[in-house]
Amino acid sequence: MKDFIQQVEDAIHGGVVSLESLHKQFSEAIFAELAKIEPIATQVAEFKENHDRLISGLYELVRNANKETAKFAKDLAEKWEPRSS
Repeated sequence: MKDFIQQVEDAIHGGVVSLESLHKQFSEAIFAELAKIEPIATQVAEFKENHDRLISGLYELVRNANKETAKFAKDLAEKWEPRSS
């Protein structure tokens, strides 16, 4: 059971890392284009900084939740597994 839980945790982690990478690539491209518009370039730079900080924290929160959920599931599995005498 613990191996299964570890596989699920690893799969979720991999998905989160991939999604975060794609998110950053897309947002970088969008912010780069918006930054070319002179009247809003300064505001775009400020917004990008806030966006990047927020997104970084969000994905870190999801990774931590995944770890904690897996730890909880492993603890439950340990209680349910039959003990050898």
